[in-house]
Amino acid sequence: DFASGRGTPNKGRSFRMLVEGSPGIGKTTFCLKLAYDWAKQNSGAPFSFPEFELVLLLRCRDIDGKLIDAIPEKLFPKDVKKKTKMELRNFINNNQKRTLIILDGLDELPKKSNCYVYDFLKGNILRGCNALVTARQEKGIEAREKFVFDACLEIRGFCEDRAIEYIRKHFKNLVPEQSSKG
Repeated sequence: DFASGRGTPNKGRSFRMLVEGSPGIGKTTFCLKLAYDWAKQNSGAPFSFPEFELVLLLRCRDIDGKLIDAIPEKLFPKDVKKKTKMELRNFINNNQKRTLIILDGLDELPKKSNCYVYDFLKGNILRGCNALVTARQEKGIEAREKFVFDACLEIRGFCEDRAIEYIRKHFKNLVPEQSSKG
């Protein structure tokens, strides 16, 4: 379940969204699902997704230095030509309004990368790109004080009844039924 936070999209500039949640509640799974659904939509699957030309999913803990350098580093194998990396950078720069950068785990961002990611979230670099950022609640509170988000969501998880229903439904074929012999 999601609890909606404040904010409305600001016309004419990029959209910034913060998604908060407890450890293990599903923030990373949510990011993976968004990226997967976007990729499936582009491959012809019948799914309605905002019209992004490019969706980039980066785990904050893997960002080692500048955000703009982390993008090709994490998306391409090490032996990819420099020209290909520059083409990606140029594409992002020329299509910022149609680019979504998902930063998963702001609370796991290495300290040496803080200023570079913070520059992005403040709109100092790649200001036209849209952003979805996930964080644990403590870091989310801090992020809301430092940056302007158009929407803030909280992943709360299942209530007890729905959790039991989900577990039974999802795992019914994995657990052998108990015999009525006693």
